[in-house]
Amino acid sequence: MKFDISQREIIKAGLIDFFETAFKLEKTTKETQPKKIEQLLQKIPTLKNFNISCSFGKGNTSSTPYIAFKLKQHKDDKGVYPRVAILKSSNHKIEVSIVESYANKVNYKAKCKIEQYDKDNLHNSFFIYQKNSFSYEDIINKMEKDMNFFLSIPINELEIY
Repeated sequence: MKFDISQREIIKAGLIDFFETAFKLEKTTKETQPKKIEQLLQKIPTLKNFNISCSFGKGNTSSTPYIAFKLKQHKDDKGVYPRVAILKSSNHKIEVSIVESYANKVNYKAKCKIEQYDKDNLHNSFFIYQKNSFSYEDIINKMEKDMNFFLSIPINELEIY
């Protein structure tokens, strides 16, 4: 999987909208439109294997707003998936990684592989959100790398047991 130039521009536009919305919100309302970001990213053919969900929180804003890329084959929200998140409690770091739902309390065959991958890539998983202190290209490259690794794992190894 490789994002071409036009896809990278769409992803960048979605990320800009996501970051700007996440940092200016004090409360979420019906007017908070994560669907706009989801629909924009869902247009990218390279992401056809993923259901994309964006969340800023319910009522109060989340301390970890995110965009999650969950495999379409997964029937529920439990599991493991690539995501882009803002860690507001950690000086607004942007995290690009593969995470598990429910605070790592899920089990699946590829758990050790993913934990090792995240450990090996920890040094390039965090970006500081300040003007000109990070590159959208770096974030998109990390997303692409995570998704390629994730898609290389057989689906039966990602299923929760």
